[in-house]
Amino acid sequence: MTTYDRPRRPGLAPTRYADREQRRLLLSFVRLPPPERLLLELHVWEQLTVHELALVLDVTLDIVCKRLRDAIAMWRATIAQTRIDAAPVAEGEALTVAWVQ
Repeated sequence: MTTYDRPRRPGLAPTRYADREQRRLLLSFVRLPPPERLLLELHVWEQLTVHELALVLDVTLDIVCKRLRDAIAMWRATIAQTRIDAAPVAEGEALTVAWVQ
């Protein structure tokens, strides 16, 4: 059984490594420009299809697909540049983020 097959409670990670990776994803996500962040929020978290996105954003399907592809590429690049220190983070302690040059 993989992680995707198991029901998970929101906000809980099975290991410290996964928790660190979740923080890395979140930190890279909030660094995206607002238009890309909104598009990804609607598609990934709200699970809107590209057809629904086209209706909501009042643009053509081709434009939605291109913007979504660009937003995903931008998020991947941001993820690759985001590093979280390997030391475990105590509850309430601020995250230390370093940008790889």
